[in-house]
Amino acid sequence: MDNNHELNLNTTLEYTNCPPASGPHFNAAGRGPIKRNFYGPAEQTHPGGWVHNLEHGFIVAAYSCEGSCPSDGDLRALREWWEAQPQTPGAQQCQVPNKVMVVRFDKITTRYAVLSWDRALLMDQWDAAAATEFAKQRIEQAPAPEPNSCA
Repeated sequence: MDNNHELNLNTTLEYTNCPPASGPHFNAAGRGPIKRNFYGPAEQTHPGGWVHNLEHGFIVAAYSCEGSCPSDGDLRALREWWEAQPQTPGAQQCQVPNKVMVVRFDKITTRYAVLSWDRALLMDQWDAAAATEFAKQRIEQAPAPEPNSCA
């Protein structure tokens, strides 16, 4: 394991950037990496889980409910984007439809962020075309330390 893996689940993880796109993360069943999913507004996740997914070459689309959550229509568009992302060789190996997940993260200063290892695309309005291009260029790519690992 590299020095970013945290086994002590009581540790408070701190990040240089917000939203975090790399850094310390949990390496424990159920805490990180977390299951590929569309996490709705009622399902809080912790960056210590999904940053581990980024290390494995995943793309994470985050949205904020600070003040209020995105509209049902915006969440539907985000879900449609998530479902439409293609299956990569790594996703096929991991037996998942794709290596993309959607999480609620209220600490970002924009409404949306699309993340890969050490990279972030920040958006005030959801832009599926920009998110797709970002994902296409970065999914399962370096500099992710373990781009073809399963979560």
